[in-house]
Amino acid sequence: MYLQVPVLQGMTTAPEAPEFHGGHTPVFWRFGFDLTERLRENGFDTTLLTIESFALNLLTPEGEPWPEAVSLEFDLTSIAKNVDSSSIVVAVDFDRGKALGFVPSYMYITWECTKRINDR
Repeated sequence: MYLQVPVLQGMTTAPEAPEFHGGHTPVFWRFGFDLTERLRENGFDTTLLTIESFALNLLTPEGEPWPEAVSLEFDLTSIAKNVDSSSIVVAVDFDRGKALGFVPSYMYITWECTKRINDR
């Protein structure tokens, strides 16, 4: 399974106030990077596919601004603290990502999930 959801913060929570995408679709959850562990707890092996610039942004020392402009609705501190960097795989380099319109990079992440089959 490939799962792509908007990720605004490090931890998944319900919105603090009613929220709607595009003014019409209700938002029940604001997903965070703890989704990796939640998927694993439910029997999936996961890899986080991203573009090169997002992986590099995660290496930015705490307190320094990310190299690319970031919307204020993203909690970058909590994102950086909750990403399992060992599961990140760069699927697209920076130039190709930019050519494909995958900018800003933190909005284009995808979990590749495979279901573990128990030995019988």
